[in-house]
Order: sequence, then C-alpha cells, then structure tokens
Amino acid sequence: MNKISTGQWMTQELERLCLSSDSDFGAFAQPVESDRLMRWTCEAGSRNRRISQMTVKPGVGAAGMALRLGRPYIVNGIGNDSAVRECPVMLAEKLLSAVAMPIPALTGHSAGGVLLLGRRSGLNYGEEDVRLLSAHIPGLLETMRAGLQK
Repeated sequence: MNKISTGQWMTQELERLCLSSDSDFGAFAQPVESDRLMRWTCEAGSRNRRISQMTVKPGVGAAGMALRLGRPYIVNGIGNDSAVRECPVMLAEKLLSAVAMPIPALTGHSAGGVLLLGRRSGLNYGEEDVRLLSAHIPGLLETMRAGLQK
C-alpha cells in the first residue's frame, strides 16, 4: 500500500468538500513563517495556477476577513460586486460566491490556516455550508498534525 503525502490528502479532502457542498473551488492556506501572511498551499478545482502565488492578508478578501474576525465569512456576490472585486482569489477563479473558515492553530500562530470554498454558479452560501465546513475541521487538524510530525 502506498503512503499518501499530507499535501495529497489535503487535496483529496478539498475535492470531497467541493463535491459535498456543490462548490467548484476549494483552497487551504497556511501561515508563512516569517510574516503575518498566509500562503495557499493546496487547492482543488482551480482553473489557473495563480492562486499559488497569492498570499492571504488579514482583512483582505473572504479568507482575510475570516482571519481578521476569527469566524466564518461568507461573500455572496450577486448584488455585492464590491466584495468580489476586493477578493483576489474570487477574481482569479471567477467565483461568484465564497465561504471562508479560519482553522485553529496547532502551534504559536494565531491561526493555523484558512479554508476557502467557492462557486462559479452564483448559488449563495449559507449557514448549512458553514456547518458542513465546521464538521471537517477536526480532520484537517489531524492532517496538519501528521504533517508536523514528519
């Protein structure tokens, strides 16, 4: 049996989350050691590879707002074009709605990461989607722990 890497497992988990939430895109960002920023480390459903060059800054975009507020943040773009224009990931991936969730830290960081799901269809996210994401947080934390122990 082949061992699966932490990155591969995270990508598979993102793909499962996208399927179960009718999302077209999913991404996970982790802290950059030397800064307050986070970098996107894995994604599923990307139409281009620009996200790997992007950072998450607190207060900027859906993921940045989830980090700043410390709670899930929803952007439903129909009728809220300014929120979409302020989110680099939503622009690059042509997402019309997104939900972001901060992931608790395993070490000294204020946050261990941020999870982002998005839809290109315009279907809005709601509280049920936040509950679905919350149910996956323990599994993501276990994967992060396993990655730290390697």
